[in-house]
Amino acid sequence: MNRNIKITAIVAACLVAAVAVYWLFDPAANLFPRCPFYVVTGLKCPGCGAQRAVHALLHGDLRGAWNQNAMLLLVVPVIVLMLWSEYRAGRHPRLNAFLTSTGFVMALVALLAGWMIVRNIAGC
Repeated sequence: MNRNIKITAIVAACLVAAVAVYWLFDPAANLFPRCPFYVVTGLKCPGCGAQRAVHALLHGDLRGAWNQNAMLLLVVPVIVLMLWSEYRAGRHPRLNAFLTSTGFVMALVALLAGWMIVRNIAGC
């Protein structure tokens, strides 16, 4: 079997397993580990609430997901596009070059840092 097919199958199986876990179990029920950054500092990191947001999305609760972590809903499609462009870099070299450029990645990091500041000041 081709190495790429094996890797794709393993990634797909892990993704299906993760989706099943997040669909079956509510992270708000303290079954999942808490954010170490939040535990130590009392501040929300850019990812805080992401587990609960994923659970809400899998149950069709878009508003609940937005309330848990709005940035997740905005950034995940970008990350998926980045991964897809990396996988298909040969067919879309300009898109891949843009999405993996230092400037784009730094803008994404700045956006997440800004989100962290805003959510801790505004209580989002």
